[in-house]
Amino acid sequence: MSLLFCLMLAAFTLLCIYIIIFWNKNRLTSRFRVKLTVLFLLLVLLPVIPLTFLTAHLLTTSAKYLTIPGISDAIETSIETLKQQTQEKGKSFLDKNPDFAKVSVALLDQYDIDFIGTYQLKEDSIRTLFTLKSTKNKVLIDKNRLSQNISPAQNSHLSEDGLLTYYSFINDTIFKVIEYTVNDEVMDAKREITHAHNLYNALALIKRSILQKNLIWSLAVLIVVSMTALAVLVGKKLSQSISEPIQQLVEGMNRVAADDLNQPVTTSAKHEFRFMIDTFNHMMEDLKQTRHKLIQAERLAAWQQVARMISHEIKNSLTPISIALRRIRNKTAKKEFADLSLQNSLGNIDQEIHSLSKMATQFSEFAKLPAPDKSPVNLNDIITSVVTLNKANAGNITLITHLDNTLPSVRADKYQLRQVLNNLIQNSMEAMSDQGTISIHTSPASSSNHTINIKIQDNGCGLDPEQKDNIFKPYFTTKERGTGLGLAIVKRIIDEHQGTIRVESEKNKGTTFSIDL
Repeated sequence: MSLLFCLMLAAFTLLCIYIIIFWNKNRLTSRFRVKLTVLFLLLVLLPVIPLTFLTAHLLTTSAKYLTIPGISDAIETSIETLKQQTQEKGKSFLDKNPDFAKVSVALLDQYDIDFIGTYQLKEDSIRTLFTLKSTKNKVLIDKNRLSQNISPAQNSHLSEDGLLTYYSFINDTIFKVIEYTVNDEVMDAKREITHAHNLYNALALIKRSILQKNLIWSLAVLIVVSMTALAVLVGKKLSQSISEPIQQLVEGMNRVAADDLNQPVTTSAKHEFRFMIDTFNHMMEDLKQTRHKLIQAERLAAWQQVARMISHEIKNSLTPISIALRRIRNKTAKKEFADLSLQNSLGNIDQEIHSLSKMATQFSEFAKLPAPDKSPVNLNDIITSVVTLNKANAGNITLITHLDNTLPSVRADKYQLRQVLNNLIQNSMEAMSDQGTISIHTSPASSSNHTINIKIQDNGCGLDPEQKDNIFKPYFTTKERGTGLGLAIVKRIIDEHQGTIRVESEKNKGTTFSIDL
């Protein structure tokens, strides 16, 4: 018993050493795992240890009462008594008829004896001296069976089929044999008593094994040690499944704190932890988009300030220049100052002043773009109006519309939408030479979120990848005299309407602007 508890104490000592080493790693996750593992161990072992040892104690105590003193002796006495009763018939016959030579077959039938005989032992064989059988017995006694069962230590043998062979030694070599059949009731009683004796002996053997070899206590210790090992493995796995997602989430938070929003948290966790990690990744993506929008808004605010300053400076300079130019043209309009080359030069100056004035107006519009005044509008009507207006200046360029008449109305600022469409159509016209086709399509972009799509497609000169990436940035232009504000204004108006605008283009093949509202 003491050896078993020493082994169990050694196992718990090793477990404590393992926990201490794991704890001293000075890592937050390691200590968190140790706490979870120890907690799981306590939850498992606190009920298991007392219950196991209590059960072992009860079983050991019960084992002491598997056998009752005296029962074995009583059973053996019953077997011996039954044996003597079965031998009594043969012994009585032998006492009354010691000389087998005088026994007749009728006498055998009278005593219900199957067979009598006299034999002599000679080394490894048996010699028959005399035999006599009753009329009921058809088979002589088997000498081989007789040689196997005969023993000077006992004087009878009862076979399983109820045939009893009783023998008595006259001297060391000569013995007499009497064989007869035992009653069936006696045989049944013998079988029951023998079975009870065997069962009792088996119980006694189990009792000795339990009490002497400490089988129950050994099993109890084995169960406790096995449950401890299983609890450690399960606790470690459970704590790892809890701590790893948390650690990955902490690392993700550290990356966010370090302004790294490009690396989402990856995990093999499932269920609640997977939902938590996915929620955090969505938050990172939203934060990334918000930061991008904030940067864009800051840039836009800076560009608006620049545009405001440029517009102010240009207008301040253009006003006196325009007045001076008007006076000069009025002076030179008289015949005495008439000079064709001078008039041409003054005309060119006037055109440049007009161009600068237009540029200043665009700067002003970019800097002072108001918030949209939204109301339900019919998108197809706005597109038709803008296309009709631009057809007058289209020349050889063909404008085609493919409008879905089933579209619902949208909440938008119709004046700003006209500005968007007008800008995009004019851009497409400027991207062509003197001829080409511009197609304007409307269609439902998605039936689930009620989104409408507008596509403006041309077959003009197209854009290269660098131009495509920068097309919506303020002051980026591919035109010689462009301000780079037209598409920036378009992008801002679409953003203000919570819409999206995309561009697809291939050099020398054409460009498609796609708007979702």
